[in-house]
Amino acid sequence: MRNIVLQISGFILLLLLQIFLFNHLVLFRLAVPYVFLLFLFVLPLKTSKLIIYPLTFFMGLTVDIFSDNAATGLHAFSALIAISLRGGLASLLSSSNFRGVDEIEIEEQSTIWLVIYLGILFFVHHFFYFLLEDFSFVRFLHKLGKTFFSTIYSTLIGFLIFFVFYKR
Repeated sequence: MRNIVLQISGFILLLLLQIFLFNHLVLFRLAVPYVFLLFLFVLPLKTSKLIIYPLTFFMGLTVDIFSDNAATGLHAFSALIAISLRGGLASLLSSSNFRGVDEIEIEEQSTIWLVIYLGILFFVHHFFYFLLEDFSFVRFLHKLGKTFFSTIYSTLIGFLIFFVFYKR
């Protein structure tokens, strides 16, 4: 029961922090930390898809509604793409290929593993988000730059939050 209360608290806290703090911490109009995804990325890998996909959609849509962008649903869509890759990526990065994806505990992985895991998932979300934001390949290199810098920014903040709140 305590674990469920902590999960719900983390969900609400990261969502509120994203809406009221991180959406406004834009660096040079180039990097935006979308740290709300951290909650989804560190959920146990054995979490049912019937729970994680609606939760991802709800969380992304909530961030979309309270963001300044005119197109609602971009975070929801981009987050769903990133979440769909989560299990395969964790299995690929796992030090032991003999363990099933359900047995991998994110809290027990090395620091390098965590940075690579978070970085790739943040990159996937940011890439699709910024690409679909204008729905155009015009200024593709600019969008790729925004993706790159936002990924670094989000990964750094997400890594710090993970070690403060999640790492035991």
